[in-house]
Amino acid sequence: MLILKDTSYCNNPDDSTFTISIADNVKAIISTPATGCRPYTAQINSASLNAVSWQWDFGDPTSPDNTSALENPTHLYVNTGTYTIHLTAINPGTCNVQSRYYVNDTGL
Repeated sequence: MLILKDTSYCNNPDDSTFTISIADNVKAIISTPATGCRPYTAQINSASLNAVSWQWDFGDPTSPDNTSALENPTHLYVNTGTYTIHLTAINPGTCNVQSRYYVNDTGL
């Protein structure tokens, strides 16, 4: 709560009260094993700080399930290759609103 007092105004005392919110910045963090054998179902975990929503891109454009909005999604990789997983962690109540994190998943 922030209270402002003006003692020099003609109707002294008068004050105004309102609530302000101070939040930590959001930070995107991904946790997942870096290798697997195909077909590989990756359990991908967000260890993000202060996020309230998540936007995932699994770097697998041929997959019909290449994106997710779940906090801790799974994704089935059916082809061998190297994939870059992108996470955007979002919190509209923070100063930086969103944070991005990338992990290069190799060895499938």
